[in-house]
Amino acid sequence: MRMDQFTVKAQEAIAAAQTAAERADHPEVMPEHLLQALVTQEGGVVPAALAKMGVNTNAILQDTEKALGALPHTQGAATHVSPRLDAVLKSVAATDPTILVVHDTGGMVGTAWAAANLGRLRGMVVTNTVATEGFPWFAVARQWGDTSLLGRLRSTLGMAALGIGNGALFKRIFSARCPQLDAEQLQRFATSFALNRTAKKVTLRQFRQILQPGFFDGFTAMRERIVEAVPCRTLWGDQDSFIPVQYAQQFGGRNVTILPDAGHWVALTATDALAAEVNAVAVERRETSV
Repeated sequence: MRMDQFTVKAQEAIAAAQTAAERADHPEVMPEHLLQALVTQEGGVVPAALAKMGVNTNAILQDTEKALGALPHTQGAATHVSPRLDAVLKSVAATDPTILVVHDTGGMVGTAWAAANLGRLRGMVVTNTVATEGFPWFAVARQWGDTSLLGRLRSTLGMAALGIGNGALFKRIFSARCPQLDAEQLQRFATSFALNRTAKKVTLRQFRQILQPGFFDGFTAMRERIVEAVPCRTLWGDQDSFIPVQYAQQFGGRNVTILPDAGHWVALTATDALAAEVNAVAVERRETSV
């Protein structure tokens, strides 16, 4: 599957579907995950087209959530693309090897998928992500991952507080941690996370899982297999307040680019630099194939 065959919005929807499946402990990424991501995508073509046709998206989402709720849950297992979703992607000719871009918690999903599907991988670009044994999680992540009764109560109340004042508290905290984001981007995060009860619920479930001892066992071997098999590059914002810049070297690739004054959200604030890294992987792949 070549991600460059899709528009940027389509790539974002596929990534969102993968993340949603992982957060819900679903062993497979299903077409329903992708449908949900497409219908709820801010600024996407699908919501605009459905609105123009007068389609009730709430009804679609209710049916989709019902279908997703019936899926099996497998804690601790790597999430992979289901045969049904594979068929959907193949129907739009998305069958060639892809250049995979991983970021934030998507690094966990992407690394596991890439290591298990090297034949479908053309290359990989890593940006400000965690897929490392022994990572010292920041305070809010530790709070979200606390599975004690008091910890669950504290994190649930904290999540509820983020939505106060139409996300005003969240935006104040988040802007301090991520000053590179502009007002529009902050509002996008507030809408999709701070004001989204489902997003906050699955985030808590995710962190309660990934902070368990041994969750990242085997990830070093996965990274080594990927780096040996395909071109890999790392692009990292040096002002990341969540994942320190020294972790840019953890993936093991030879090509590491550090962006001065860039923060955690490189894919939003340094799109040209990211596109250049993707292009460099494509060129390197062609050269090694000759």
